[in-house]
Amino acid sequence: MRPAGFEPATTGSGGQRGKGGMGGFSGDRGGITGGALLPAVMPLDTVANIVTAQDPKLWDAFRRYVMNEYSRVHALNILNYARKYGRLLVMGDLSPLLELSPDKRRHVLTALAALARFTGRYEEFKRLKKRYGIRVEKPSKIMAQIDSSSLKELAEWIHRARERLAAFIDFALATGMRPTEVIESFNLIKELHEAGRLDSYYKDGWLEHFRYEKLFLRRTKKVYVSYCPREIIQAVIEYPEKLSVEKVRHRLEEIKPLRLKQIRKLWASYMTKFLSEPEINLIQGRVSKSVFMQHYFNKDYIPDFQRRIEKGIKSLFMT
Repeated sequence: MRPAGFEPATTGSGGQRGKGGMGGFSGDRGGITGGALLPAVMPLDTVANIVTAQDPKLWDAFRRYVMNEYSRVHALNILNYARKYGRLLVMGDLSPLLELSPDKRRHVLTALAALARFTGRYEEFKRLKKRYGIRVEKPSKIMAQIDSSSLKELAEWIHRARERLAAFIDFALATGMRPTEVIESFNLIKELHEAGRLDSYYKDGWLEHFRYEKLFLRRTKKVYVSYCPREIIQAVIEYPEKLSVEKVRHRLEEIKPLRLKQIRKLWASYMTKFLSEPEINLIQGRVSKSVFMQHYFNKDYIPDFQRRIEKGIKSLFMT
């Protein structure tokens, strides 16, 4: 059962976690989570001009909107499907979607939803879906269910990797970040500790990546926060040097292939025992800025969330 507390909240409903501001962040939905860019509902002929690219300026505005809202690969898929199936929104006929496979239908619906939001016709789009009895069949984003043989191989690799780079591997295993994010965070911890400012980044067990937007809030990949036990942070501090992609590869070259990306998948798969899927998505940076703010700054929600994630990390290291 999905733990209580991780439901979409209205802006301002949660208490503030800290006094520190978040540069560039706004709890307002507009411009962040996909509200319509224009206040008025666009005429259908204008929508038609967008999907047929008859109006290059409007299509370019839609393209920029999509590229800003989604990762690059996802955005390109949305633009492709919007151009191919956007006419269905213009015609008010979603019946062709019923003939598509569930997976393709899901992708097309995502594209039509983006187009509908951009043109101010999202409510109309929802009515169309209801009229045709179309529901979005959402697959689990936690797809990394590692089979027993793969898990055994990964466990053996982690054991060998720890012999060469224990602080780094433990840090990656505890946080579930992407390999490049692990390296950036690893080095930032060392820099801030040496400068006597680690408490501006590591607070009450949480690494607050969002305070360093240029490093962690990239256009296509984001990570807002990670929970990490103090003893692992201490091991990072005590490691004698900063790391780079090249150094990590060199240290682990004898145990190829590298399986750093699989550590992130293992974290997501294992933590389903302790966290809901939306919570895992929050930690791994697969939510919007506004959704992150609503939950991380909710003083009534965080204590239980922290208790469960801490329990999960300890259990993972004991497995």
